[in-house]
Amino acid sequence: GPGVPDLYRGDELWNFSLVDPDNRRPVDFTRRSDLLAGIADRYEASDESRAALLAELVANPADDRMKLLVTWRSLQLRRARRELFAEGRYEPLLASGERAANVVAFARTLGADSAVTIGPRLTWGLSGSDRAPIGRDVWGSTHLTLPDGAPRRWRCAISGSFVEPERRDGRWVLPVSNALNQLPVAVLESSAGD
Repeated sequence: GPGVPDLYRGDELWNFSLVDPDNRRPVDFTRRSDLLAGIADRYEASDESRAALLAELVANPADDRMKLLVTWRSLQLRRARRELFAEGRYEPLLASGERAANVVAFARTLGADSAVTIGPRLTWGLSGSDRAPIGRDVWGSTHLTLPDGAPRRWRCAISGSFVEPERRDGRWVLPVSNALNQLPVAVLESSAGD
């Protein structure tokens, strides 16, 4: 949500410990640095390499690199659009459709600059315990109503894919299945040429 993300020391990777003292283990910074370097190399090498990395991570949700990828790419976007996240207006987005209760989303807007964050909720019944909640078979016709004046083209800062809204009942909406077609979360940024 809005605000400053809080990553407890070393929690850039999955951490399923409870409270003190379990969450105060020594942090392996070398491992985190090596994992991040490997992710960055594959992510930036080519579109094919990035797609293969994303498919690999979705196939193994317990892979520590999934959380690290989402954190890294989100912080890259935040750095690139500092003013948007520091001064932008927060606006919750209304979800409609068969899985509306299973998605949470909000927009940050500052002038013509926008970002939309989308995440699933109550996921156990969406796709089973062994599969990520992605794609049309999970989300069906579920969509988010975009604010008036929202951009017509978006790029996911995490997956690198482009997403375009659709016109429904006189409003611009974003199909959740398009935004969550590669990963179970998305952080969309307004794209050049909107």
